[in-house]
Amino acid sequence: MQTQPNNPLDRTDAAAPTLESAALQRRRLLLKAAGKGATVVALAVPIQTLATGGPLADRLCTVSGVQSNVGSGRTGGTTAKCLGYMPSHFATLANWPGYSAATAPPSATFSVGSGSYTDQTFFSTIFGSGSGNKLFDLFTVAGMNASEITWAAALLSAIKKQLAGLGPNAPTAPGYFPYTPEEVVILYKDPLQKGPAEAFFSGYLQGQS
Repeated sequence: MQTQPNNPLDRTDAAAPTLESAALQRRRLLLKAAGKGATVVALAVPIQTLATGGPLADRLCTVSGVQSNVGSGRTGGTTAKCLGYMPSHFATLANWPGYSAATAPPSATFSVGSGSYTDQTFFSTIFGSGSGNKLFDLFTVAGMNASEITWAAALLSAIKKQLAGLGPNAPTAPGYFPYTPEEVVILYKDPLQKGPAEAFFSGYLQGQS
């Protein structure tokens, strides 16, 4: 299947998409495929060109790469190239992007798209739905929602990797994260992408302490 060059989850350009344009674009692609009689279920993960003969680890660095390898008989394992942080990493505020000890109390401030947030921002404020739990509490208070912990860890991993130059535009660097922060939010909001993406984040990318 030919890669859609404008799909925000498969793009190779340096510019990160906005949440609004990427979400609308994704819906247009789904409707277009449905109108042609295509199987919508096949679009539950982003389609990416995998016929380039790259190593197995490369193919595991996106949701589509995981699906491809599972279909070929591989059902587990991790990759040495793309890697996010474990949720326990963010139980220490000093590990957060934008951490500052100059405030009282210390805080972390970071951006997702055009929005500015902190460790005290509610989960639902960033992701558009979900709980009113503060992000930092997700990692430090017992009994928090496991799904929201996974998404918050993916978001913060994407931000940290992007700031370190290890975002999706550096796919040859060990430990890069394959999605931008904006794309993590897009995946959460997409009913077809959310389940596969969450399984991918928790099963493959939570490896760096």
